[in-house]
Amino acid sequence: TPQIIVNGTHAFNGFRYDLLQAVTEQFLTLPATAGIKINLQKKEGNQFQLNYETQDAPKDSLLNIAVVERNLTTPINAGENVGRILHYDNVVRLFQTVNLTHPSGEVTLKLPNLKSQNSSVIVYLQDPKSMIVLGAGSVDLWE
Repeated sequence: TPQIIVNGTHAFNGFRYDLLQAVTEQFLTLPATAGIKINLQKKEGNQFQLNYETQDAPKDSLLNIAVVERNLTTPINAGENVGRILHYDNVVRLFQTVNLTHPSGEVTLKLPNLKSQNSSVIVYLQDPKSMIVLGAGSVDLWE
């Protein structure tokens, strides 16, 4: 059964859309406790350099980086969904965690083959003990 964890504190079964919506709306009203600015620069081939600068993030925070791809489809050829075409958004293609030792820095990302016009880099700062998200940001690969 799919499980959803919201902000490291609320966990429940993935079919509870009503609970997901209520908890998400609750957290979206709260201000971020830390800020992060990111800049992405293409290097050679499929490598990118992600520059980040944080504000008010505790020194032991985790910087999580997810490269996601949107607008994906898969035709289903067998099983209970045979004949259907499933649609996916924000499929994680690369995930990397950096222990934050300085408020700014850079990370080299070696990306898999993906459609850059449908892809983004999402970063979020997280408290390693409570797993609460402290702040987040994103940038599209094609910007």
